[in-house]
Amino acid sequence: MRQGSIGNGFHILRVTRSPAKVREGWLYFGAVTIVVFASVNTANNLLYMILSALLAVLVLSGLLSELNFGLLKLSVRVPSHCFAREPFPVSIEVHNRKRVFPTFSLHIEAADERAFRCSGFYVPLVERQKCTSDTGQGMLTKRGRCAIRKWKVSSRYPFGFFVKELSCAVEADCICYPEIIPQEQMSPSMLDVQGSNQRYERGFGYDLYMIRDYVPSDSARHVHWKASAKTSVLKTREYAAEESPRVVLAFDRFGHPDEAEKFEQLVSYTASLAYHFVENGVEVALVADDWQ
Repeated sequence: MRQGSIGNGFHILRVTRSPAKVREGWLYFGAVTIVVFASVNTANNLLYMILSALLAVLVLSGLLSELNFGLLKLSVRVPSHCFAREPFPVSIEVHNRKRVFPTFSLHIEAADERAFRCSGFYVPLVERQKCTSDTGQGMLTKRGRCAIRKWKVSSRYPFGFFVKELSCAVEADCICYPEIIPQEQMSPSMLDVQGSNQRYERGFGYDLYMIRDYVPSDSARHVHWKASAKTSVLKTREYAAEESPRVVLAFDRFGHPDEAEKFEQLVSYTASLAYHFVENGVEVALVADDWQ
Protein backbone atom coordinates (compact mmCIF):
# COMPACT_ATOMS: atom_id res chain seq x y z
CA MET A 1 0.00 0.00 0.00
CA ARG A 2 1.45 3.35 -1.00
CA GLN A 3 -0.23 5.41 1.68
CA GLY A 4 1.86 6.74 4.52
CA SER A 5 1.22 6.36 8.20
CA ILE A 6 -2.23 7.28 9.38
CA GLY A 7 -2.58 10.62 11.09
CA ASN A 8 -4.58 13.82 11.19
CA GLY A 9 -7.14 12.98 13.86
CA PHE A 10 -9.93 15.47 14.36
CA HIS A 11 -13.06 15.85 16.45
CA ILE A 12 -16.64 16.83 15.82
CA LEU A 13 -17.88 20.31 16.67
CA ARG A 14 -21.63 20.73 16.54
CA VAL A 15 -22.76 23.49 14.22
CA THR A 16 -26.35 22.96 13.09
CA ARG A 17 -29.20 20.52 13.60
CA SER A 18 -31.71 20.08 10.80
CA PRO A 19 -34.54 17.54 11.22
CA ALA A 20 -36.12 16.34 7.98
CA LYS A 21 -39.31 14.35 7.61
CA VAL A 22 -39.24 10.94 5.98
CA ARG A 23 -42.12 8.99 4.45
CA GLU A 24 -43.16 7.53 7.79
CA GLY A 25 -43.12 11.00 9.32
CA TRP A 26 -45.42 12.40 6.63
CA LEU A 27 -47.83 9.51 7.16
CA TYR A 28 -47.81 10.15 10.89
CA PHE A 29 -48.46 13.88 10.41
CA GLY A 30 -51.27 13.01 8.01
CA ALA A 31 -52.84 10.83 10.69
CA VAL A 32 -52.46 13.63 13.27
CA THR A 33 -54.10 16.11 10.89
CA ILE A 34 -57.04 13.78 10.32
CA VAL A 35 -57.49 13.30 14.07
CA VAL A 36 -57.30 17.08 14.64
CA PHE A 37 -60.12 17.80 12.17
CA ALA A 38 -62.16 14.88 13.47
CA SER A 39 -61.76 16.04 17.08
CA VAL A 40 -62.76 19.63 16.28
CA ASN A 41 -65.76 18.59 14.20
CA THR A 42 -67.13 15.94 16.55
CA ALA A 43 -65.94 17.22 19.96
CA ASN A 44 -65.38 13.59 20.88
CA ASN A 45 -63.34 13.20 24.08
CA LEU A 46 -61.88 9.90 22.90
CA LEU A 47 -60.50 11.58 19.78
CA TYR A 48 -59.01 14.34 21.94
CA MET A 49 -57.28 11.69 24.05
CA ILE A 50 -55.94 10.01 20.91
CA LEU A 51 -54.74 13.39 19.62
CA SER A 52 -52.99 14.07 22.93
CA ALA A 53 -51.22 10.72 22.74
CA LEU A 54 -50.12 11.36 19.15
CA LEU A 55 -48.75 14.80 20.02
CA ALA A 56 -47.04 13.37 23.10
CA VAL A 57 -45.27 10.85 20.88
CA LEU A 58 -44.01 13.72 18.70
CA VAL A 59 -42.70 15.60 21.72
CA LEU A 60 -41.10 12.44 23.08
CA SER A 61 -39.51 11.78 19.69
CA GLY A 62 -37.90 15.23 19.69
CA LEU A 63 -36.63 14.91 23.27
CA LEU A 64 -35.16 11.43 22.76
CA SER A 65 -33.56 12.48 19.48
CA GLU A 66 -31.96 15.49 21.17
CA LEU A 67 -30.76 13.30 24.03
CA ASN A 68 -29.38 10.76 21.55
CA PHE A 69 -26.99 13.36 20.09
CA GLY A 70 -25.89 14.78 23.43
CA LEU A 71 -22.29 14.54 24.69
CA LEU A 72 -20.95 12.71 21.65
CA LYS A 73 -17.41 12.98 20.35
CA LEU A 74 -16.37 11.79 16.90
CA SER A 75 -12.72 11.13 16.05
CA VAL A 76 -11.74 10.50 12.43
CA ARG A 77 -8.33 9.46 11.16
CA VAL A 78 -7.17 9.69 7.54
CA PRO A 79 -3.74 9.17 5.95
CA SER A 80 -1.37 12.11 5.89
CA HIS A 81 -0.94 11.49 2.15
CA CYS A 82 -2.40 9.30 -0.58
CA PHE A 83 -2.61 8.87 -4.35
CA ALA A 84 -5.52 10.15 -6.42
CA ARG A 85 -8.25 7.59 -7.15
CA GLU A 86 -6.61 5.01 -4.92
CA PRO A 87 -8.62 3.83 -1.88
CA PHE A 88 -7.16 4.44 1.56
CA PRO A 89 -8.37 3.51 5.06
CA VAL A 90 -10.56 5.89 7.04
CA SER A 91 -11.22 5.02 10.67
CA ILE A 92 -13.72 6.58 13.07
CA GLU A 93 -14.28 6.43 16.82
CA VAL A 94 -17.54 7.54 18.45
CA HIS A 95 -17.27 8.37 22.15
CA ASN A 96 -20.45 8.52 24.22
CA ARG A 97 -19.70 10.67 27.27
CA LYS A 98 -23.22 10.48 28.71
CA ARG A 99 -23.31 8.92 32.18
CA VAL A 100 -26.74 7.29 31.92
CA PHE A 101 -28.08 6.93 28.39
CA PRO A 102 -26.61 5.04 25.42
CA THR A 103 -26.66 6.37 21.86
CA PHE A 104 -28.47 4.54 19.06
CA SER A 105 -28.45 4.32 15.27
CA LEU A 106 -25.92 6.85 13.93
CA HIS A 107 -25.18 7.30 10.23
CA ILE A 108 -21.82 9.04 9.63
CA GLU A 109 -20.59 10.24 6.24
CA ALA A 110 -18.57 12.94 4.53
CA ALA A 111 -20.62 16.06 3.83
CA ASP A 112 -18.87 17.03 0.57
CA GLU A 113 -18.19 14.12 -1.79
CA ARG A 114 -17.04 16.09 -4.83
CA ALA A 115 -13.34 15.68 -4.09
CA PHE A 116 -13.37 13.38 -1.04
CA ARG A 117 -15.39 10.21 -1.38
CA CYS A 118 -15.85 8.00 1.63
CA SER A 119 -17.93 4.96 2.46
CA GLY A 120 -20.66 5.68 4.98
CA PHE A 121 -20.53 4.34 8.52
CA TYR A 122 -23.40 2.96 10.57
CA VAL A 123 -23.07 2.73 14.34
CA PRO A 124 -26.03 0.84 15.85
CA LEU A 125 -25.15 1.37 19.52
CA VAL A 126 -22.65 3.20 21.69
CA GLU A 127 -22.90 2.29 25.35
CA ARG A 128 -22.69 5.01 27.99
CA GLN A 129 -19.15 6.09 28.91
CA LYS A 130 -17.76 3.90 26.10
CA CYS A 131 -16.61 4.24 22.51
CA THR A 132 -16.97 2.20 19.36
CA SER A 133 -14.83 2.24 16.24
CA ASP A 134 -15.16 1.30 12.60
CA THR A 135 -12.99 1.37 9.49
CA GLY A 136 -14.01 2.14 5.94
CA GLN A 137 -12.47 3.33 2.70
CA GLY A 138 -12.03 6.80 1.29
CA MET A 139 -10.71 8.17 -1.98
CA LEU A 140 -9.60 11.54 -3.31
CA THR A 141 -10.31 12.28 -6.95
CA LYS A 142 -7.90 15.20 -7.45
CA ARG A 143 -4.27 15.78 -6.62
CA GLY A 144 -3.15 18.52 -4.26
CA ARG A 145 -3.80 19.40 -0.64
CA CYS A 146 -7.31 18.38 0.32
CA ALA A 147 -8.86 20.23 3.25
CA ILE A 148 -11.60 18.13 4.84
CA ARG A 149 -13.76 20.56 6.78
CA LYS A 150 -17.18 19.01 7.26
CA TRP A 151 -18.77 15.68 8.17
CA LYS A 152 -22.40 14.73 8.63
CA VAL A 153 -23.97 12.67 11.43
CA SER A 154 -27.63 11.71 11.14
CA SER A 155 -30.10 9.46 12.93
CA ARG A 156 -33.77 8.40 12.68
CA TYR A 157 -33.91 7.49 16.35
CA PRO A 158 -36.25 6.90 18.12
CA PHE A 159 -39.37 6.32 15.98
CA GLY A 160 -38.14 7.03 12.47
CA PHE A 161 -40.47 9.99 11.89
CA PHE A 162 -37.57 12.40 11.32
CA VAL A 163 -33.97 12.26 10.17
CA LYS A 164 -32.06 14.56 12.50
CA GLU A 165 -28.77 15.68 11.02
CA LEU A 166 -25.70 17.32 12.55
CA SER A 167 -23.28 19.29 10.43
CA CYS A 168 -19.83 18.87 11.96
CA ALA A 169 -16.97 21.30 11.43
CA VAL A 170 -13.66 19.43 11.33
CA GLU A 171 -9.99 20.15 10.69
CA ALA A 172 -8.08 17.63 8.56
CA ASP A 173 -5.69 17.86 5.64
CA CYS A 174 -4.44 15.15 3.30
CA ILE A 175 -1.83 15.62 0.59
CA CYS A 176 -2.97 13.80 -2.53
CA TYR A 177 -0.32 12.79 -5.07
CA PRO A 178 -1.16 12.43 -8.78
CA GLU A 179 -2.92 9.29 -9.92
CA ILE A 180 -0.53 6.42 -10.65
CA ILE A 181 -1.33 4.66 -13.91
CA PRO A 182 -0.72 0.87 -13.73
CA GLN A 183 2.45 -0.21 -15.51
CA GLU A 184 0.61 -2.56 -17.87
CA GLN A 185 -1.48 0.37 -19.15
CA MET A 186 1.57 2.41 -20.15
CA SER A 187 3.65 2.16 -23.31
CA PRO A 188 6.32 -0.55 -22.81
CA SER A 189 8.85 1.48 -24.80
CA MET A 190 8.59 4.34 -22.30
CA LEU A 191 9.59 2.10 -19.41
CA ASP A 192 12.35 0.20 -21.23
CA VAL A 193 15.75 1.57 -20.20
CA GLN A 194 18.32 -0.20 -22.37
CA GLY A 195 21.79 -1.21 -21.19
CA SER A 196 23.97 -0.23 -18.28
CA ASN A 197 27.33 1.55 -18.03
CA GLN A 198 30.39 0.79 -15.95
CA ARG A 199 31.70 3.46 -13.62
CA TYR A 200 35.46 3.89 -13.37
CA GLU A 201 35.68 2.85 -9.72
CA ARG A 202 35.73 -0.33 -7.67
CA GLY A 203 32.49 -2.17 -7.20
CA PHE A 204 30.60 -5.36 -7.91
CA GLY A 205 30.03 -5.16 -11.64
CA TYR A 206 31.18 -7.54 -14.36
CA ASP A 207 33.92 -5.58 -16.17
CA LEU A 208 37.51 -5.99 -14.99
CA TYR A 209 38.81 -2.91 -13.18
CA MET A 210 42.34 -4.01 -12.24
CA ILE A 211 44.52 -6.92 -11.10
CA ARG A 212 46.21 -6.43 -7.75
CA ASP A 213 47.95 -8.41 -5.03
CA TYR A 214 45.78 -10.81 -3.12
CA VAL A 215 44.92 -10.04 0.53
CA PRO A 216 43.40 -12.51 3.03
CA SER A 217 40.03 -10.73 2.98
CA ASP A 218 39.59 -11.32 -0.77
CA SER A 219 37.43 -14.10 -2.14
CA ALA A 220 39.37 -17.09 -3.46
CA ARG A 221 37.13 -17.34 -6.52
CA HIS A 222 38.49 -14.02 -7.79
CA VAL A 223 42.12 -15.19 -7.80
CA HIS A 224 43.77 -14.62 -11.19
CA TRP A 225 45.80 -17.81 -11.51
CA LYS A 226 47.58 -16.93 -14.76
CA ALA A 227 48.89 -13.62 -13.37
CA SER A 228 49.79 -15.35 -10.10
CA ALA A 229 51.83 -17.98 -11.96
CA LYS A 230 53.75 -15.35 -13.92
CA THR A 231 54.67 -13.26 -10.87
CA SER A 232 54.88 -16.06 -8.28
CA VAL A 233 52.59 -13.86 -6.13
CA LEU A 234 48.87 -14.40 -5.64
CA LYS A 235 46.88 -11.93 -7.70
CA THR A 236 43.15 -11.19 -7.57
CA ARG A 237 40.70 -9.59 -9.94
CA GLU A 238 38.90 -6.39 -9.00
CA TYR A 239 35.79 -5.36 -10.89
CA ALA A 240 34.36 -2.00 -11.84
CA ALA A 241 31.18 -0.72 -10.25
CA GLU A 242 28.11 -0.98 -12.42
CA GLU A 243 26.27 2.28 -12.95
CA SER A 244 22.51 2.04 -12.54
CA PRO A 245 20.36 3.43 -15.36
CA ARG A 246 19.41 7.09 -15.11
CA VAL A 247 16.44 8.89 -16.61
CA VAL A 248 15.67 12.61 -16.82
CA LEU A 249 11.99 13.53 -17.16
CA ALA A 250 11.33 16.98 -18.65
CA PHE A 251 7.93 18.49 -17.87
CA ASP A 252 6.49 21.76 -19.17
CA ARG A 253 4.50 23.36 -16.35
CA PHE A 254 2.97 26.08 -18.51
CA GLY A 255 -0.10 25.54 -20.61
CA HIS A 256 -3.33 27.09 -21.81
CA PRO A 257 -6.18 27.43 -19.26
CA ASP A 258 -8.51 25.58 -21.63
CA GLU A 259 -6.24 22.52 -21.50
CA ALA A 260 -6.52 21.92 -17.75
CA GLU A 261 -7.76 18.35 -18.16
CA LYS A 262 -4.96 17.49 -20.58
CA PHE A 263 -2.46 19.09 -18.20
CA GLU A 264 -3.67 16.89 -15.32
CA GLN A 265 -3.32 13.82 -17.53
CA LEU A 266 0.28 14.77 -18.32
CA VAL A 267 1.00 15.31 -14.62
CA SER A 268 -0.39 11.87 -13.84
CA TYR A 269 1.57 10.26 -16.69
CA THR A 270 4.83 11.91 -15.62
CA ALA A 271 4.31 10.90 -11.99
CA SER A 272 3.52 7.34 -13.10
CA LEU A 273 6.73 7.15 -15.15
CA ALA A 274 8.79 8.38 -12.21
CA TYR A 275 7.09 5.95 -9.82
CA HIS A 276 7.60 2.88 -12.02
CA PHE A 277 11.21 3.83 -12.84
CA VAL A 278 12.05 4.13 -9.14
CA GLU A 279 10.30 0.83 -8.44
CA ASN A 280 12.53 -0.79 -11.10
CA GLY A 281 15.72 0.63 -9.62
CA VAL A 282 16.22 3.46 -12.12
CA GLU A 283 17.54 6.81 -10.92
CA VAL A 284 15.11 9.56 -11.89
CA ALA A 285 15.58 13.32 -12.20
CA LEU A 286 12.72 15.71 -12.93
CA VAL A 287 13.25 18.96 -14.82
CA ALA A 288 10.36 21.41 -15.04
CA ASP A 289 11.30 24.69 -16.72
CA ASP A 290 13.83 26.35 -14.37
CA TRP A 291 13.19 23.90 -11.50
CA GLN A 292 15.07 20.63 -11.03
